[in-house]
Amino acid sequence: MKMHEWIAVAMLMALATWVLIANASPSVYAASQTITNSPSLAAGSGNNPAPSNALGGNGESVTIPIKVVNGRYDPNVIRVKEGTKVRIELDKSTFLGCMNSFNIWGLGVSTIVRQDNIVEFVAGKPGTYKMSCPMGMGDGKFIVEAASGNEAAAVQNTAQAAAAIPKGGSCGGSGGGCGCGG
Repeated sequence: MKMHEWIAVAMLMALATWVLIANASPSVYAASQTITNSPSLAAGSGNNPAPSNALGGNGESVTIPIKVVNGRYDPNVIRVKEGTKVRIELDKSTFLGCMNSFNIWGLGVSTIVRQDNIVEFVAGKPGTYKMSCPMGMGDGKFIVEAASGNEAAAVQNTAQAAAAIPKGGSCGGSGGGCGCGG
């Protein structure tokens, strides 16, 4: 093979590897009080939802490390129970560009990772909240399960949190963008 053919083969292999990694299943953390790996939750189906294996509750503390892998948070879905003391440790080496800013919209969680990579708060309002940078990249969910089973409050809080997410600043859209071309 000639040199340009070897280069073409190498590029195809790199592209195939990137596609496989980008389409890998998301990580979900809810298995132990200090997270060291990313097991998947058992999914429920139809009228048989999976039992809750959310972390914490009753004032318990959990520590959750988060890193960015291929433009997504790892883990990208986190479940905790209402009242849990949450400590998120953000891996500074992976939060680059606009993702240097980390937010959980609707919970008042916001930090510039290069300045402070530790976020601590009490998960006080049941609902599903978006984790992202200010431009909406990162694509993660932070789910607070109601300790009392009050699902109506969780639905209302989720709607309010969705309204709190800035509009029109997504990567490359509406005249904004981080320069990545997305």
